[in-house]
Amino acid sequence: MIMNWRRGVAAAVALIALCGTAQADILTAGPVYGGSGQLNGRVFCFLFNTGVNNVTIPTRQIWNSTKGSVALAGDTCGLSLAPGRTCEYFANMGAGTYTCRAITNGIEENVSGTMQMFTSVDQLLLTLRMKK
Repeated sequence: MIMNWRRGVAAAVALIALCGTAQADILTAGPVYGGSGQLNGRVFCFLFNTGVNNVTIPTRQIWNSTKGSVALAGDTCGLSLAPGRTCEYFANMGAGTYTCRAITNGIEENVSGTMQMFTSVDQLLLTLRMKK
């Protein structure tokens, strides 16, 4: 009877160890100012899943130094990003500095990102790597 109990406990511990735990990563880039060329431009945040598992992205934000969180003008990320896939979210720019922020959940840690600012005539102003 005691032997069966020990086997049960050992099996439960092994299952917990094999499953791992979900973790959250925060990716950010900025704050950055694009100069006068940023007026009426756009700021893009790109994410890429280099891993082998789907990644959940429940939070995607762009922050402005004077307005706080700004409304997204577009978002192709959805809630899940498949392995080997890229998505983007973006907002229109005015005055101020901008920051990209994304929170990813799941067992996959291999998500990278960049932030790019474009003028109103789609000229690239700058590119920054998003960091954890």
